[in-house]
This record gives sequence, structure tokens and C-alpha cells, in this order.
Amino acid sequence: LIIFNFAKIRRGDRFWYENFFVPTAFTLEQLGEIRKTTLARIICDNSDDILQIQPNVFIIADIYTNFPVRCNSTIIDTIDLTKWTDQEPRLKLPITTATLEKAILLGAKHAKYLNEIEANRINAHGDRNINRIRNSAFREHSILMAPKNISLEISRRAEILRETTKILLTGDGLSEEERLPLELDLPTLQRLLPETDVSQFIGSITNFLGDENPSVEECLPQPLPCDHTTKYRTFSGWCNNLKFPHYGNAFAPMRRLLNPIYEDGFDSPRILGVDGRKLPSARRISNVMHAEVPAFHSKYTHMLMQMGQLIDHDFAHSPVSRGPGNTILDCSRCDSPETVSIHCFPIPIESGDPYFPHLHDNGEPRCISFARSLLGQLTLGYRNQICL
Repeated sequence: LIIFNFAKIRRGDRFWYENFFVPTAFTLEQLGEIRKTTLARIICDNSDDILQIQPNVFIIADIYTNFPVRCNSTIIDTIDLTKWTDQEPRLKLPITTATLEKAILLGAKHAKYLNEIEANRINAHGDRNINRIRNSAFREHSILMAPKNISLEISRRAEILRETTKILLTGDGLSEEERLPLELDLPTLQRLLPETDVSQFIGSITNFLGDENPSVEECLPQPLPCDHTTKYRTFSGWCNNLKFPHYGNAFAPMRRLLNPIYEDGFDSPRILGVDGRKLPSARRISNVMHAEVPAFHSKYTHMLMQMGQLIDHDFAHSPVSRGPGNTILDCSRCDSPETVSIHCFPIPIESGDPYFPHLHDNGEPRCISFARSLLGQLTLGYRNQICL
């Protein structure tokens, strides 16, 4: 009865913080900040003597998941009140429709050219082509991780949008009048490019994509409104969140808490740290952080890791890049970004590695094969990945 009564009061209160009645409604960003509020943060902000507290106040503190942290720690969220400041008029990318269409067509041509080059490079490997070697562990693993046809279709669109972004940034192929103003700095471009509407030009690149792929709408229907009486989750993730049906939906770009930081601002992996020094390789970090010792925990079993792996794949699993014609990319050579594909990002083996020799028998440097995640952005701007 109390719950039912509260629900009635809440729906009838036009000043309840989640109500959407204009002009008292909060924006989604403001609601997000309000929902971050915890009792721990309220106690910290309104007391003079409490310097640390467990994040879950109603649960007794322990040394594992509810260990007391300092009130100024980022673990206890704070509300960002800047979300309530008056917004200035939003800037738009200073570009004409004709220039945008021209840039997209140039991007489509360059993406097609890059695909042709990659196909020639892969075919040139002959008998060493990993796609022709049967019973190879690398090949079998790549088949297991193969992207779906829908992912490949999205990736081909994303390739064109990536090349279009590069053309707009460099001005290659554009006249002086068509180029973006030089005073637009990188942070401004990172914000404005994804907001530029390119939907009306998508039809102009279908010749590049080909007609063999079924539409996403055909394979993954997205009915509305959501059926809240359904007993099981949908296989695609659609409507798993009734308020935001597209959250976690398969074959959609990854949603990010923070914008990515690429070396060039949009596509290249980072190689330098904030201090300007070269970042350590992933292999070195793995060797330092994951020493193979039999460690036992007093509270948690190995199943905690297994559950974490399942959750990680459910939230952040993304397909791996493929070559033209859905071919497997062999990125084991250290020079594979130049000799195989721009999507190769091999991990170098350093001298003194506990498992791998850092050189091949012929004296060439040894690398671990690594291909970047499949392209998945559906807008101009920074590279994004596909959610599976």
C-alpha cells in the first residue's frame, strides 16, 4: 500500500525530479548528475569531522568491496553543477551541403582505393597467406571471432566516414573556399564533427557497399513501444532497457563515458603519454602486472574472474577488423601496418621477455599479431567500435 501510494504521489508531483513537464523538467545530463547522488556523498559534504566513509553506508565496512575511502576520492561521485549553467548557442560546423557531399564522395573513393591495396597485399603473400593455411590455430581462432555480415556492412560505411573526416581535417581534394577555417582547434572539431548530419548522403555511397548485404532493419527489427511483459531478454539487446531501448543494442556504436584519446585526435592509437614520452607496450604491461604465481584469496574464488570475463564481454565485446572480402588479417609481422593493413597494430616483443624470443631465426624483430577492432562509427569524427 505504501509503495502504491508513493507511486501515485510521484506521478502527480510535477516538480518530482524525474518528471518531464516543461519548463521544470531536467535535461538527461542533469538527471544523470542527480542519479549519481549517494548517502556517502551527502554525509561527506555535510559533516566537518568525517574524512572517510564506506561507499555503501548501510552495509558494514569490510576490506574488500566496501572498504572506507576518503571523502575527496573520486570513488564517491560528486554532482557536476555546471550542467545547470545557462547554455551558450551551440556552434555548427561551418560547411556547406555541397562541400560535405563532395567530401563524402572523395572519402568513398579513397576507402575503395585502400581496400584494393589491402587485397593486393594479402594476395601477394601466396602460400604464406594465413587464409590458405588449414588447421592453423591462428586461423581457427580468427574464424571463431569472425564478425557478422551486419558488422561488416556497418564497418564499410564507417570506413567512408573515417576517410571523409580525414579529408575535412586535411583539406585534401577541397578548394581553398571549401576547407574548414584554420582557427578551429582540435577539441572544437572533436565536438562538432560527430554532430554533423550525414544521413542524407548515405544513399550516395551504396554503390561502394554493394547490394549483397541485407539491411540492418531486416535482420534486427526494433519494434516500439517495448513489450514490458516479455519474459526473456531480446537476443539483440533491443528493449532490454525499457526507458532507453537502444542502450546496449547489438551492432550499435559503443557508448562511452569519456571521449577516446587518439594520437591524432580521431583515429591513430596512442603511442605517447601525457608527458610526451613513449608509452610502454601492452606486452610489457602484461608481463609486469600478471606474474604467474599461485595466489589464493581468503574470500573470492576463481569464479569471480570468470564472472568478470562474462560481464566484460557482455559490455565491451567488439569484432576484430577483417580485410577485403572478409579475409583474415595476419598482423604478426612488425611491419604489417605498411605491408598488410592499416588496421594492423602488432605488439613488439622486447628483449628479456619471459616467454617469447624478441627476434626470429632470421634476425627480424618478433611481434604478437594484433588487429584493431572493427570500425563502427556512424558519424563523422573519432573512430568508434561496434557493440556485440
